[in-house]
Amino acid sequence: MEGRKILIPVDGSEHSERAFDWYAELLHSPGDEVLVVHCIELPPVPLEHQFPFVFAYYEEWSAMVKETREQHEAMLRSYEDICKEKKLHYEIMMVVGKPAGDVICQVARDVSANLIVLGTRGQGMIRRTILGSVSDYVVHHSHLPVAVIPAPQEPEQQA
Repeated sequence: MEGRKILIPVDGSEHSERAFDWYAELLHSPGDEVLVVHCIELPPVPLEHQFPFVFAYYEEWSAMVKETREQHEAMLRSYEDICKEKKLHYEIMMVVGKPAGDVICQVARDVSANLIVLGTRGQGMIRRTILGSVSDYVVHHSHLPVAVIPAPQEPEQQA
């Protein structure tokens, strides 16, 4: 299938790296467009500094935002380097918002993606229920196919 748009959400973790590598090694097809997307959550203005004094702390907040953005841009540059090395047709996207499944699903709709490829930490059912899971949310709310690349299983210990 030519001209597929593959959305790969990344967060700098080994789990998103594994999902990216899985796509690049096993699924990539010439003509694919890889959309590497990262959600960045801007630091909030501390509650004690909110209106009417917010302008007094703008410079401090602005410096925090700049530092956060630079860290995330460095991580995205590493993906850009890999895409160039593997000669992938790609686009790097940084989206402001809480890194959550609903943002990923919305971006997938906005760019008319054909597939979402994302990693998972392999949390158990109880932990996933309490903390939530981005991959679980995307699987249940996405309007398109989702490939969830699981965490590697640890070898069973011999007794």
